[in-house]
Amino acid sequence: MEPLSTASLIPADIRTRIIEAANQLFEESGGARFPAVADVRRLAKTDMNATSAVMREWKRQQTAKPEPVAVAVPEPVQQAGIEQLAVVWSTAQDLANASLRSAQASWSVERDEMESMRQELAQLFEAQARELEETQTALAAAVQAREGAELRSTDLADRLAQQQSRADQAEARIREIEIRADDLKSEAMRAHEETRSVRQELTEARASHVSEVEQLNKVAAEQIEGARSALATFKGKAEAIQESLTQQLEQAQLQLLQYKSDLQIARAESLELAKSAERESKRAEKMQAERDQAQLGVASARETAARLTGQLEALQQQNAALLERLPTKPTTKK
Repeated sequence: MEPLSTASLIPADIRTRIIEAANQLFEESGGARFPAVADVRRLAKTDMNATSAVMREWKRQQTAKPEPVAVAVPEPVQQAGIEQLAVVWSTAQDLANASLRSAQASWSVERDEMESMRQELAQLFEAQARELEETQTALAAAVQAREGAELRSTDLADRLAQQQSRADQAEARIREIEIRADDLKSEAMRAHEETRSVRQELTEARASHVSEVEQLNKVAAEQIEGARSALATFKGKAEAIQESLTQQLEQAQLQLLQYKSDLQIARAESLELAKSAERESKRAEKMQAERDQAQLGVASARETAARLTGQLEALQQQNAALLERLPTKPTTKK
């Protein structure tokens, strides 16, 4: 019994498409040659395994299968010797049929071998097709990864440029803070000199006033009024200086806070840039040292302002004591 054909397990619609494609290609060639399995597969849009199995059956149908045929003994032979010839002819038919059965058996074995080889070739073809698709997918992924790497490299360069720009801005702000701190020091020194000068002038005025108080009460009263006016002027000037120093100190503190914020942002971004971490760290340390110097200058300015305030209060106490020691303006009798 002949084994069940693989083509019988293929769905009917796929068989129909394969047979129609084979017939079309066979007709296009004018019946000169059977179409190739790859051409039929491409036209029918089916897999190689099913196409090979159906094409194998289709080719067998195109060639008629030989069948043993009983042929009558020719009449001339019958006349020459019916019995002898019939025996000989029967023996010849048996031999021919045996040869036919042997050929059929050999063809069946060869068919099974060809079927096995066809399946192996179909599997190899499908494996190569999958490998080609995987290779194409991997290549597309590699191209996409390369494009992504180029984009990341460009973005990294832009971020490095931004980081450098922010670092330059921070350095400029530090230099500005240093300049303002120097200005504060200079103004504090000028205020100190002015306070010393005013104190000297008040001391001289007090000595002159004491020497003349016994002789000229009226002149002493006028000098007291002048001293009070000068004291009020000095107090207003000192208060203006103190207010100016306070405002400048507040501005310096705000700038220091902004600088700290910028420095924190720069440090956070420098963590993402591993290659420039060491350089940025050194620069941050330098900026920290300069900020500390600026803070020392601000602290010195605060101390100077505190000293000025203390000196002003002491001067006010001295003037008050001086006014208390001075005699009141005498009243004139009519």
